[in-house]
Amino acid sequence: MKKLKLFEHFDYVSFFKGKKLVLVSMTPKHTDFFDGVVAELVIVEDHTDYDGETGCNNYEKFTFKIPNVPDEYVNDFKLNHVVQISEVHKAKLWSQKDSYQVSLSIEGRLAQ
Repeated sequence: MKKLKLFEHFDYVSFFKGKKLVLVSMTPKHTDFFDGVVAELVIVEDHTDYDGETGCNNYEKFTFKIPNVPDEYVNDFKLNHVVQISEVHKAKLWSQKDSYQVSLSIEGRLAQ
């Protein structure tokens, strides 16, 4: 079937509830497709209930893009400190060809 991804919705509010996130890296990025800062976050605590199981995503990393901010934005954050997701503009799930692992792509804003 075609265009099924148009109907896929990722409930990021429920997913991030009960999680503690730590900032691992933060780098300015300027391409034809993205202009802003890219942060790598790791889930250091996962208390989310996954049908009776918890901790499924402990120590999983994901990329968080912060569009349309100056390079100096990286100076507002300290590496290896807890951060919060304050806004989400886009959130989608994706997988690479020939892979069963699903990855997460998020754009928004972070807060300390």
